[in-house]
Amino acid sequence: MARLIKMFSVIVFIFLTYGCEKESQKLLAPSEQTGKIVVNVTWPQSAYSTKKAYTYYEVSKITAYLYLSGKEITNIELTHEGNQGKADIEVPSFDNYRLELIASQWYGIVYVGFEENINVIANETTTVNITMVDAVPTLYSAEMTGENSFTISWSSVLLATSYRLEENTTGDFSSSINVYSGADTNVTFTGKTPGIYYYSVFAVMPLDIYGRYTLMSNIIQIIVGSTGNISSGTGTLKIDIPWPE
Repeated sequence: MARLIKMFSVIVFIFLTYGCEKESQKLLAPSEQTGKIVVNVTWPQSAYSTKKAYTYYEVSKITAYLYLSGKEITNIELTHEGNQGKADIEVPSFDNYRLELIASQWYGIVYVGFEENINVIANETTTVNITMVDAVPTLYSAEMTGENSFTISWSSVLLATSYRLEENTTGDFSSSINVYSGADTNVTFTGKTPGIYYYSVFAVMPLDIYGRYTLMSNIIQIIVGSTGNISSGTGTLKIDIPWPE
């Protein structure tokens, strides 16, 4: 009996030792076969002109998210050096990576961009070109659809899963209410009470990835009267009539 126990102990020891060595090799193998990703970024014109003029749109953080087979492998915040954003991403050599860049600031996401089917080769540098696009939706002028009824539409946003349309009666959105949430890029209101309304929309990014929203869009003003008149902005009423003598 003692001999059997001794033999069993030896077998268990060999199994555990071999198993640990195999697991160690499995864990170490990827780090021994790595490559590097370098990204060249092209920004939209708005990043240099219109939006750059407003502090609201200034980018304070750029984060790179790397995925493989739909799962996040790593994410890293780029270091801001002068007018450059820098980061070294060294990952195991595999095919079909997906890289997403998210440029944001304290209030939300400003620009997004991605590239997929990236192949990382061991001990080599892979160059990826990504064109960033505006993440902030553009709210269009309202369209009259009936008496006291109108349709509001906005531009779609890359990577967005849904949109939230906010309504306010003051224009400062200090106490706005959410009047639409969904994946559509338009919504129709009917039988609206006469008055002045302000609207703005923002895109919702995947919560399991970013957990953040984009900045709010431009604001449009809609005036609903008893005749269903609508305005999406401001204008000037010019009067020029003969003066009575």
